[in-house]
Amino acid sequence: MIPRRFDDAVHLLVTLAGHAPDSVGSATLAAHLHAEPTLVRRLLRDLARAGLVSTRRGVEGGSALAQPPEAIDLERVMTALETAGGSSIHRLKPRPRRPGRFSPSFHLDRALGPALARADQAFRSSLATTTLADLLHDIRRLRHASAAPRRQALRDAWATRTAATRS
Repeated sequence: MIPRRFDDAVHLLVTLAGHAPDSVGSATLAAHLHAEPTLVRRLLRDLARAGLVSTRRGVEGGSALAQPPEAIDLERVMTALETAGGSSIHRLKPRPRRPGRFSPSFHLDRALGPALARADQAFRSSLATTTLADLLHDIRRLRHASAAPRRQALRDAWATRTAATRS
């Protein structure tokens, strides 16, 4: 499972990339994320500590990417959040051993750990191949593609109206 903080952080970073080179205030970012400003400020703090975001306080303040979107891959975002106290995708809940009974849960973390570590490595390798610039490009392409049918419908309606007016 991907931590919610990761999803929120990527959303925040892509929003900053879309507004670059301008700074964006935490209230505006919170509105984009549909989140509380305190959550946004905590994420910004953690991302700033990792060197991904720069922030300025005050009336003219706000946040911006500290590096070009092409230089920030998603694996760096995940690592920044884990360094800030987040959790990895493969943490298992420790369970107590029950004496005198077959208790696989006591050893499950050691037995399952290597497979989860391999899955985590594959996940991180995949994240490392995607940058904020890639996401921003895909979002813009998808937004343009989803708007095409509406534009065509407006053209058709206008043509029908124009033809009816001429008749």
